[in-house]
Parts: sequence; structure tokens; C-alpha cells
Amino acid sequence: AFRNIVENYLAGVLLSARNPFKIGDSIQIAEFTGNVVRLTSRDTVLMTADGNHLRIPNSTMITSVMINYTRNPLRRFEFTLAISAEIDLIKARRLGLGILQNMQGLLAEPGPQVLIADIRENIVDLHFMAWINQHESDFAKARSEAIRLIKIGFDEAGITFHQPVHRLQLINDETKLKEPTNALPEAESTLPNVSAEASTVDIATDPTMSRQVAHELNTSDEENLLK
Repeated sequence: AFRNIVENYLAGVLLSARNPFKIGDSIQIAEFTGNVVRLTSRDTVLMTADGNHLRIPNSTMITSVMINYTRNPLRRFEFTLAISAEIDLIKARRLGLGILQNMQGLLAEPGPQVLIADIRENIVDLHFMAWINQHESDFAKARSEAIRLIKIGFDEAGITFHQPVHRLQLINDETKLKEPTNALPEAESTLPNVSAEASTVDIATDPTMSRQVAHELNTSDEENLLK
């Protein structure tokens, strides 16, 4: 037990000197994610997204892989959507890219990307990526709105998403299999109605966590090596 106390104390001194995070930073240690509240001589206190206090021994903090999501104000979100392989992929990529380029709060540099990630049987995975400035936009809200707008835009353009079903069609000599009608509209330069909505979405930063961290600091006299 004494050895653990000494290890945590020395690790706390190193963390205080190196400053890998500051109060309020969003960090991830192993499977744990939260906002930094304080650094004590024994442990580091995080506040999780559901408002719980998480104490991680300083020796664990110093020896584990740490991701600091806040240190760089620019952050990229991404998501993948599966569409039918019968769709014109060039037009689908252009449409998705146009929606992201018109979306409020997404950075023009580095700009959004839409890539063909994979193809399997009759399914194509489109991978969407875009950057935000975390000082101005909320990561989770931006990603959520981007997915919603892509869904709306693709629905308006008649782009069908993959559905895990199998269709059986019986034909005879007098019946011909109809050609798929998944072509996109010819007017590539005109975005669907989603374009106007994309420029007005609300992805402003959410002050909830910063307020809770501030409240905790103001109502507790526990030591804090980060101050």
C-alpha cells in the first residue's frame, strides 16, 4: 500500500510538471472518457458525460495511453453510410460533399471529404469526414446534424440506403426484369432543399460540462495541483 502511495504521489508531481491536460479538457484514458476536474497527489478526477466523478490513480495516468481531445481546437468527425451499389457513386459523392460544404460550422480548410470506403456484393460504404473548431462548434452535435442532413439530402435525391433484406422475383418468358431506377437527378449543380437547412443548423458549443466542472471547483476545497 505504501508503495502505491509513493508511486501515485511521484506520478502526480510528473503530471503537474508536464501539463498533459488542464482543467476542463476532455481526455480519454483506456476506456474512460471525461472532463478534467482536478489533479491531486493521489489521483486525477474526471467528470464523465453523465455527471459522475471518476478517480483514476496517477500511476495509471502516467503509464497509460492518453488522448486529449481538447488540446487541438480542430477536430474531425466521421461516419459511414451504406448505399446501394446501383447508385451512381460519382454523383452520390458530389451530393454528399456539397451538403457538408454548405453545412453551418464545418471548416472549409481542411475541408470535408466523402470517400468510397468499401464495396461488398450490392452494397457500397461511403465514408464522410469533416472538421470543426471546437471553440465554436460542438463535436457531437456537428456529427449528429451532418448525418441527419445527409439522410435528408439522399432521400430527396432518391438515393436508397442498404437494407438487410433479400428480394425474390420470379420471371417467365414473357416477363423482363426491370432496370433499377436509382439514378440521381441530372442537375448536379443544384443541391436539394437540404442546402438551405444546412446553412442554419445549430451546432454551437454546449456549456453543460464546463458549467458542471466550474461548479465542482467552486464547491470543493480538495487540493488541486492544476491551479
